[in-house]
Amino acid sequence: MQSNSFFWGSFDLALTRFSGREAPPHPGGVPHFPDWVAREAYSHEVSSAGFWPGGGGVDGACFYSYTYPEPQGFSEARVAPASAYYSKDLGEFLLPYDAVRASRSPDEALFDFLQSTYEAAADKGMWDRSALEESFPHKLGRICGGFAYSLLLSCSINVSDACSISWRIC
Repeated sequence: MQSNSFFWGSFDLALTRFSGREAPPHPGGVPHFPDWVAREAYSHEVSSAGFWPGGGGVDGACFYSYTYPEPQGFSEARVAPASAYYSKDLGEFLLPYDAVRASRSPDEALFDFLQSTYEAAADKGMWDRSALEESFPHKLGRICGGFAYSLLLSCSINVSDACSISWRIC
C-alpha cells in the first residue's frame, strides 16, 4: 500500500510505503506535529521517501528516506549513490539535490537512492517483499520493481527559477 503526500506547511513531497504490520506507538515530541497525529501517522511500519527544499537542520534541497520504526542496522546500510548519507541528527538518509543535478544521470541517481533506501528498510525490517512488490514493464521496456515510482510519476517541482525536478517512473 502506498500513499503520496504533500505537506503544504513544510513543502514536503513524499511517498510512504507500508509493511502491513502494526508499529509500536510513536513516542511523539516532533515540533509542530501533535503527538496524536504522530501516533496515527506511524501506527504501522513505514518506509517514506521524498523531497525537502531545505531548512530545519538540512542545508539546501535534498531527497530523503527514513523508516519507522527504524530497524537495527538501517543507518549503516549501504545505499546509492555514493553522495547519499545517513544523518544521525535527523534519523534518515539524505541525498543532496545538487549531487543529483551534478550527476551524469540524475534520473539514475535518484532511482538508485529511492530503491536502495527502500530495500534497506524492507530487508532490515524483514518485510515480506514478495507480498508487497510486483514488477511491471515500463513503457520503454525496462522492468522496475518496488518502491516510490508513483511518487516519481510525472510530478514536477519548481525549486527555484534556476532549477526544477522532474520525477517519473524509472
